[in-house]
Amino acid sequence: MYQPQDFFFRKAKAEGYPARSVYKLSELDQKYNLFKPNQAILDLGCAPGSWSIYISRQIGPQGKIIGIDLKETQIEADNFFFFRADVLEIDEERLATIMEEVGLDKFDGLVSDMAPSTSGIKGVDAGRSAILANQALNISRKTLKKGGFLVLKILEGGEHQSIWRETQRLFAKQKQIRPKAVRQNSREIYIVAYGFKGA
Repeated sequence: MYQPQDFFFRKAKAEGYPARSVYKLSELDQKYNLFKPNQAILDLGCAPGSWSIYISRQIGPQGKIIGIDLKETQIEADNFFFFRADVLEIDEERLATIMEEVGLDKFDGLVSDMAPSTSGIKGVDAGRSAILANQALNISRKTLKKGGFLVLKILEGGEHQSIWRETQRLFAKQKQIRPKAVRQNSREIYIVAYGFKGA
């Protein structure tokens, strides 16, 4: 049964995170040792900010995290830079402008917890999720350093398998995992890929 204020919700509020989704990312980080001091990370669909706050703490003051979302995000961290934009409409020129503005040419990692507006129709929702995941993959091709990593949420079904195959093509190692903080009735799955082969 759907429980909006479950254990992870209460834990997030107690620890100063806007949403329970932070515990999905922290589990992936603990398993795969993703975030390190001084990294540059791109967070797509960063609102309400839990992932960016977690990453900000992990990469330290010399690191940089760039968050992109249509919704405003208020995060008080010197190493966080927010850009308001529709991720689906970001082209190569806009990406170049963002990276120049913060003094970066490539990212060590890209994370995406983007979710579509859900209709309740499984096929439709999976299709919308795949569009977001595919855009995250496109952006990773253009912005990741060789050897960089990707964390990508997608709903099972639809184009999930084609996204998975493309991830296998682009990265040396890949895993699919369902973190403990994913709700029991959710079809969310996370792809963790590392060792980016280069564009």
